[in-house]
Amino acid sequence: MTDSILQARYQTTLEDLLVQTLQGKIRSPFQIYDRLVQEFETGSEELFEQCLSECDATIKMNAKSDDEMKQAKAIRRGRALKTIQSEWQRYQGEQSRKSAIATALSNLLSATPENRLSLWLTTFDPNSPNRLTLDQQQQLSQQLKSFGSRDSDWGAIAQGIDRGLESWKNLELNLVQWMFTRPSTLGFGSEADAGGPWKLWAAEVKSDVPKSLFELMNAREVDFSSWRETVEDSDWVELAIVLLTAQRGLVSWAETQPYNSKGGRQLCISTFLTFTVLWSQLSGHFATTRPTLQNASFQIVLQTLRSFAQKSYFPLYGGMVAMLSQGSFNDLLTYLDEPLRRVDKTQEKARILTLIGYSQQVMRHTDSAIAFHQQALEIAQSEELAIRDLPCAIANLNHLSRAQAAAKHYDEALRFAQQALILARQSGDSLGQANALANVGYSEILSARQLDRLDEDSAEIPISQLTQGLKLASTLDDRASQALCNNSLGIAYGMLNRPDRALPYLAAGLQAAQESGDRYLQGLNLTYFSEAQAALGDMDSALLSAVLAMYTLEQINAIEWQQSRNWLLLLRGRLGDEVFGKQMKSLRPQILSSIGVDGYDHALTLLV
Repeated sequence: MTDSILQARYQTTLEDLLVQTLQGKIRSPFQIYDRLVQEFETGSEELFEQCLSECDATIKMNAKSDDEMKQAKAIRRGRALKTIQSEWQRYQGEQSRKSAIATALSNLLSATPENRLSLWLTTFDPNSPNRLTLDQQQQLSQQLKSFGSRDSDWGAIAQGIDRGLESWKNLELNLVQWMFTRPSTLGFGSEADAGGPWKLWAAEVKSDVPKSLFELMNAREVDFSSWRETVEDSDWVELAIVLLTAQRGLVSWAETQPYNSKGGRQLCISTFLTFTVLWSQLSGHFATTRPTLQNASFQIVLQTLRSFAQKSYFPLYGGMVAMLSQGSFNDLLTYLDEPLRRVDKTQEKARILTLIGYSQQVMRHTDSAIAFHQQALEIAQSEELAIRDLPCAIANLNHLSRAQAAAKHYDEALRFAQQALILARQSGDSLGQANALANVGYSEILSARQLDRLDEDSAEIPISQLTQGLKLASTLDDRASQALCNNSLGIAYGMLNRPDRALPYLAAGLQAAQESGDRYLQGLNLTYFSEAQAALGDMDSALLSAVLAMYTLEQINAIEWQQSRNWLLLLRGRLGDEVFGKQMKSLRPQILSSIGVDGYDHALTLLV
């Protein structure tokens, strides 16, 4: 059919619909939809849109007529046309959904058996504009079932989709119930009943595989070698739907919460990282038994990190250790390191490398941290990217400054910090500027101390820079940057033997670090806090802070825990074993309220 004939047909159809609407013969929008289904020829969207546009233009012109009768008729026709346009959009949306399902089905049917799970996973990828909704997944399952008798792989995917949707239905109504069982706990915990969702979720789902996985995750020590479930392709598809939908549901809920509530930024970050670790552990679990499931599970790891890297709250100045247990972080780091080397240069890769580099830095793997940040910096500034990621580049310059300072290369640390400061000011990156000011001041303070030139005069400019950084961070209401600046100012005044000036900054830094969820800065603040308290004669507070500092840093594998331990041993030497033992006993209730019985017992073993 030629365009001219089709155009005339569409114009006649539109006129008929307008006339019948005005005559009251069309009483429901569904009648218009059915007529569009009958008349529209696939592939002629542009022609139909043109007819709609011409009709709309004619109506608008008549609505401006001086003839009141003609004007009134045009207004009524305009209302009728809006209904037609609305049904046309609904029709297009429905056709688009059918096309997406048809494309997914065609890809699955033509794929080799070993690639089918990976291809199905692309239909569930949050980064894909063609991702299928849960309803569309249900329709895909129905179409796959007709091929299941000829190929068990297709049947397994269809069965997994059905079970996954059913398990999600059981879980959905109580997705965030666990958030309100222990109001003082935010985020995921690795200990039994520590506030995570696993126990409650295990009670909600009825299917064996997700139920047993949730029970495993609720254990005090998660050991995937003890997970004896036999996971078939259909079980894996079910797990993928349940876990991915639960993760997205939690993030969606948390993103609507104020930052100071149970939800907000911290839960979003914690959720992304926790599920990333879970999928990396699953991938490792399948490594020797089911390579197909191993690869598909790691595909989810990369999809999740890519989605996370595009979020505004992606922690360019934070690390995974701020949210995860030591074992979980090590598992993720080990598993991501080599595969990420093979991923193309992308903005998401640069940001993921930034996250890993910072985490390595916290663990004081300084050389490794520098390598990660250098690679991330190179990608963020690469001309291969459509748009250079300046905030990421500035963040990595700041991290390189901190890493070089940790290695006592203060000239290099100052150079990177100054580069970050220049770029941040030029680009208007206030967060990067706040961190750069903190790093410039921090590097100059430590450099002066190394050369035995630290006095009130030499510290004046660095302290001024740190104060500027703190003021800017406070204006931004950025807790992580406030923690960094306060910590640095506390250290500076501690070095100047001014514990009375150091203490307020360290106290503010500790609070900001707790609010931002940065356990590393919490530990550092507690260490210097303890030293300042001891200098002012408050030994009980000094001991309490030192114990919490040692435990916090050791739990995230930060090497500075030994600094806190040595400080505690020094305090024990000053007080004597008997007095030290009595004071530790009197502080036991306060320690228990922070880290529990197991934490208290573990802290004591660290002092042996």
